[in-house]
Amino acid sequence: MNSESLTYLASPERKSPLHLVRQRTSKGRVVSGRLLSEDGQEVFRVVAGIPLLQPPDHPAEWTHPIYEVLFGRGAFQVVQRAMKSGRDAFIQNLSGHIKTALGRTGIYKAFEQYARKPPAQRYQSLLAIPKAKDPSPVPGISPSQFARAAQRIRPQWGKQHLSYLRSHMEATYLRKFVKEVSKHKPRILLELGCGACTATQAVVDGYPSFQRLLTIDIDFMCAKVAEGLFNYQGYLHRVDPIVGSFWFLPVRSSSVDVVLSVGSLGESREIDRVMEEVARVLSSGGRFIGVERTRPNWVLPVFAELGFSQIEKRTLASQARLYTGPQHLCNTAVSKGLKPVLTRTESSAGQETTLFVFKKTAGRQGSS
Repeated sequence: MNSESLTYLASPERKSPLHLVRQRTSKGRVVSGRLLSEDGQEVFRVVAGIPLLQPPDHPAEWTHPIYEVLFGRGAFQVVQRAMKSGRDAFIQNLSGHIKTALGRTGIYKAFEQYARKPPAQRYQSLLAIPKAKDPSPVPGISPSQFARAAQRIRPQWGKQHLSYLRSHMEATYLRKFVKEVSKHKPRILLELGCGACTATQAVVDGYPSFQRLLTIDIDFMCAKVAEGLFNYQGYLHRVDPIVGSFWFLPVRSSSVDVVLSVGSLGESREIDRVMEEVARVLSSGGRFIGVERTRPNWVLPVFAELGFSQIEKRTLASQARLYTGPQHLCNTAVSKGLKPVLTRTESSAGQETTLFVFKKTAGRQGSS
């Protein structure tokens, strides 16, 4: 991380300013240390160059929200078992498990149970990472993920990943997304969910005049992808990969010019809470610019195999406060003080996506 990023960072739940202590630096970057809240009551770690600013009970790993709703704190184990036969068999294994363990009735029951949870429980992580024989150097990150993440900082990996991304960035929606970003000439950018960094790289390529880009992902591996990619390109003095929760953005209020998101809302729970945080961190007149699938992303074909129609899936998603489509997102944004500026839906490569632009209305500060 860069020490300059402290200008924008805050503790996730109480939004207290953070101070860096006991740090170790290398080539001008902080590679380890402690981030201490202003009152000294909250302590967070910088591990392998990445600030871990998720709430204490949130592991720094991710799985799809539908899996979390279906399997709760057992979701991580279910997904890991399905992965044992390799990525090619993952969908088949997980689909088979959903069919035998839940079926249509069990799926409905899981969504109903989740919908009844009070907000305090819904905003907790539903993932529980099993303890391994060899403990991870970082609580909340599985040892296997931590080991794989270490490879991402190597220059050869960054070179290969950049080549891969640029061969997959021809989607029309990405070009229009970056055009909307550059139109407003923002200085400070906050990205929700860097993932493989396809959208992040598109912004860096298409709008290189940004001053600082904070890219936040709950998954430590994704933050390391961003670090390795932009270290190779020489951008780490302006790009800050951070581990954090969208429900508790570790960013100071009214400090960001534009919030970016490509596909991240569709892979999140509690969209109303996410949009509340977006409104809080945006400066007056700031923009939220995002791209989402027009239809909710239910990931696996097993739901169609079990006879779930688009209407049923949309109803269940709404019940569980997942992303349900453009209209619901617009209604949610308006309720948080964001004014719709642009909503454009189009098809590209057989996929229908919607580009959104919202503007924070003057005087609206959002909630903490």
